[in-house]
Amino acid sequence: MAIYVLAEYWGKGIGAQLWASGLKRLVDQGYKVITLWVLAENQRAVRFYRGLGGREELGSRRTLVRGGVSLEEVRYVWER
Repeated sequence: MAIYVLAEYWGKGIGAQLWASGLKRLVDQGYKVITLWVLAENQRAVRFYRGLGGREELGSRRTLVRGGVSLEEVRYVWER
């Protein structure tokens, strides 16, 4: 599953609001560790998740193939 905010709405706090809402639901359900995968080359997303306190989980890279294209992903983690 993936969620993307349209470029015309970047920088308006919408992504951070979506993140905060989703994180609250997960914490309310008792989750203590939250992880997600992000495309390693998506520097905007990497900065976004780091800015929200996420840290790259060492040794957690994987390669996906979509439409014949190899994409590297890295996992970010938040511990409550």
